[in-house]
Amino acid sequence: MKCFNHEDREAVATCQHCGKALCKACASKYTPCLCDECFQAIQQEAHAQRVAAAEGHRQSRLERLSFSSGDLILNCVLGAILTILAAVANADNEYYSLLELAPLAPLFFCFPAGWRLVSRWVRAGEEQMGIVHTYDESVGSLIGGLLFKLAAGWFLGIPAFLFQVYKVLRARKEVKTAEAELMRVKQ
Repeated sequence: MKCFNHEDREAVATCQHCGKALCKACASKYTPCLCDECFQAIQQEAHAQRVAAAEGHRQSRLERLSFSSGDLILNCVLGAILTILAAVANADNEYYSLLELAPLAPLFFCFPAGWRLVSRWVRAGEEQMGIVHTYDESVGSLIGGLLFKLAAGWFLGIPAFLFQVYKVLRARKEVKTAEAELMRVKQ
């Protein structure tokens, strides 16, 4: 049997992928023993898989950024609504001016983040998995739960809001890193 590439040489091995006969020089090119066409096909397939994996990683980071940004925007909209409601409620109050409410505006923007965080804890507590456990469904328990959410939402609002901002910034950085990795893999 003669070599597929060199018809004047005797074959000493076969391609492990397609079975073509290879001479000693052709057989020693690649490990495992492959012909040039199969080696190129395997390299192209591996490259396509790396590109697909990098694209999937980039897409998951974009989805995380979209979710984090949407969450932050929702909290800002709710905070703006709370700020406007507080300004309207105190507009006719002769003891307070709107400038005195200005320092409270950041708290109004942070409150929805704290409320949502506490609500998640209470919801998980209802399933006996969280930090806050609730046991009955009475009116007093409902009012107590709302007061607890209100107070904890105010205190935990600022750290929760800052953590949301951090998540958005981190997600943006991860997207840029994933896009750079995708460009590197595509080359």
